[in-house]
Amino acid sequence: MSLLHDNTGLATVPEGMTLTSIIAGGAISLTAGIAIAVNCSVMYVLMRYFLRYNMIYIFAFVNIFGNTINLLCSFAYLGPTSIMQSDYMNLKWKRAVSCLMIGVWYGDLIMQVIMALNRVSTVVFFKYSFFTRSGCWMTSIAIYAFSLFLSFVMNYIVPCCTIYIHYAVYSYAYIENEPSINVYIDLFIDIGGSTTCFILYIYLFFNVHKANNATKGAIGTNQVGFRRNKEIRYAAQFGFCTVLACLAWVTFRIFPMIVPKDSKVWGCMTAQMMIGHCMATSLVFLIFNHEFQSKFFHPKSASLAAQSTNGQASRQNVIFPSSISSGINSTKVKVPPRR
Repeated sequence: MSLLHDNTGLATVPEGMTLTSIIAGGAISLTAGIAIAVNCSVMYVLMRYFLRYNMIYIFAFVNIFGNTINLLCSFAYLGPTSIMQSDYMNLKWKRAVSCLMIGVWYGDLIMQVIMALNRVSTVVFFKYSFFTRSGCWMTSIAIYAFSLFLSFVMNYIVPCCTIYIHYAVYSYAYIENEPSINVYIDLFIDIGGSTTCFILYIYLFFNVHKANNATKGAIGTNQVGFRRNKEIRYAAQFGFCTVLACLAWVTFRIFPMIVPKDSKVWGCMTAQMMIGHCMATSLVFLIFNHEFQSKFFHPKSASLAAQSTNGQASRQNVIFPSSISSGINSTKVKVPPRR
């Protein structure tokens, strides 16, 4: 039986498999398994119909792929060990899996920022091509390579403090309590990534709102109300992925300080927030993106050739369908007068 410390510095001793551990650990494996199935289905559709024709979806594909690796750690490791309240890996392998999880998590947070920048450039600065197809792949690979390297340094080079996937708290925990630069690096990435995304999405929301107001005089009242509803929907979509990521790392920091020592099962909420975040991008596709829905639910009903020749396809965004992009961009394009 192992003895670890959570991030409050308090010793945590597993008590063996109980009904509570079966329910909490089973819920982790179940939701992670569902999320893996959803992510794999979305990646398949992206790879089959979208990656070859629209480079913007590359970031989303890589982001979902990284999230799926994180989900596998929850499904195959955190869930089963939480049920049994015992480990089936030695400390060496436990550290390696935890290092992989942290590296993918850092990569995901950085990718969230890149995707937010991509959405801003697509809608606001649509005249300029900031992201090329090869640039998207190279940027994605570089981000995850850097993140995995950073995680390796933090878990193997710096002697303290490693974040472990730990069954005793149904979540993640530090094993030491001494102050470490790791904690500050982790907080910097968490806070910096979430804050940057929020700022970019707020800026994008107000830009969309301004563009809609600019065309308000040329459209009817019903159309104005329709566009306002769209603004609310897009704002909700923008914040969805980032809010879940923020809740995951905030609960990781706060729960150990407010949850009683005999109620460690509440730590599974952090794991569930992480799982929800890892599935969020796929859910946005399935719920809000009409072009993607037509391919996912009715793969033979729409023509891919028609979509690829659409004049707005090059500006299409993971969140924005082509219709909204063209509506926003049309307010900014100046057509020279005929002579």
